[in-house]
Amino acid sequence: MTAKHDPRGYCRAKEAAAYLSVCPRTLRYMVQRRQVPAHKITSRLTLYKYSDLDKALSRYRIRPIGEELI
Repeated sequence: MTAKHDPRGYCRAKEAAAYLSVCPRTLRYMVQRRQVPAHKITSRLTLYKYSDLDKALSRYRIRPIGEELI
């Protein structure tokens, strides 16, 4: 996660897909399934919050054996 973050904490779809290491089509699918929240600004602009993307990533984190669930 070494992406250059926008100071306001938002990014566009292409940057969000790269941040999650998925293709833009997969990101759209994840939004449709409500796995990743999206903020529709206009009909052509959707923004994603980096903190929301981090929460989505943490859901898929593989924990080492013996690590307690929080």
